Amino acid sequence: MDNENPEDLILSITSKMGLNVKPDDISAAYRLPVKKEKQGKATPRLYVKFTKRKLKRAVYANRTKKPVTHQQLGFSSSGKIFIHEHLTKELSDLYFKAKDKIKEASYKYVRTQDLKIYVRYNGSAKRIPITCEADLCKITEPRQLKSTPKTLHSG
Repeated sequence: MDNENPEDLILSITSKMGLNVKPDDISAAYRLPVKKEKQGKATPRLYVKFTKRKLKRAVYANRTKKPVTHQQLGFSSSGKIFIHEHLTKELSDLYFKAKDKIKEASYKYVRTQDLKIYVRYNGSAKRIPITCEADLCKITEPRQLKSTPKTLHSG
């Protein structure tokens, strides 16, 4: 890791994802410092800033469609590469609170897109934006049934 070039690593990851990223598409690429309590136990995360938002969205969309593993990149360790948005401390805290809430309410998804947090009951349900802690009550409120007849027809 001492002699690695973060930009080359990003180009390799995106290539394995089937994306055509060029060096000019990367504005910045570097390793983030590891927290003191995790030093020696965790690999420093890689940060990348793309020059085009469209490209960032393509990478983010393909992260689960074409996951990349450490071994595909020539590392001896196993496991897949995780791709996340770099959230502020406040947004990160809110994201993890939303993750806890969706478990309580049997929701399935919590995602971020363009530094915004969304939850969803299932793959076809409308996504619910979570912008502050008060919005977490939207997750636990009972869902309304949509196409339930209001009256019974007797024959």
